[in-house]
Amino acid sequence: MALLKFLAPILLFSVCSAQFFNFNTCSSILREDCFKYGNDPQCGSNAVTYRNRCDFSKAHCEDKNVHIASHSACPTSTKPPSGASTIGPLPSTLAPILHGSEAVLDFFCLNLAFRPCDGGPNPVCGNNTITYENPCEFEKSRCTHRSLHIVHYGNCSGDPFNP
Repeated sequence: MALLKFLAPILLFSVCSAQFFNFNTCSSILREDCFKYGNDPQCGSNAVTYRNRCDFSKAHCEDKNVHIASHSACPTSTKPPSGASTIGPLPSTLAPILHGSEAVLDFFCLNLAFRPCDGGPNPVCGNNTITYENPCEFEKSRCTHRSLHIVHYGNCSGDPFNP
């Protein structure tokens, strides 16, 4: 019991900090068939051109250090100050314009918005003291309220100080 009391705050902090970009998001994306999203190149901060946001999202799920550097193919040449074009190696990292977890969550939310939430009741209590019917409904709400986090699984108590 003492171990549980010691670990509870650590586990709660870990869960809360991971809520924004969580395991459910990646597990859902990793099952996607990215070919159906066509060709919409995304340049990663690792200088890799991904075919589309789905492929980028899968890469970010595998490596959280990859972000969106541009919404187009990565450059393949550089122009020195003299104006002469040279083909050369790209920098190992490009400055991101969109954090990878934001890009992944955007992609995830667009997909989730057009899907019905299957599965029966499995209540989730959000930090807004609202009980969601199941994790899918919670995730749909989180797509438009990004500060929303899971407090616990089960019904909320209605008490804003002890949901």
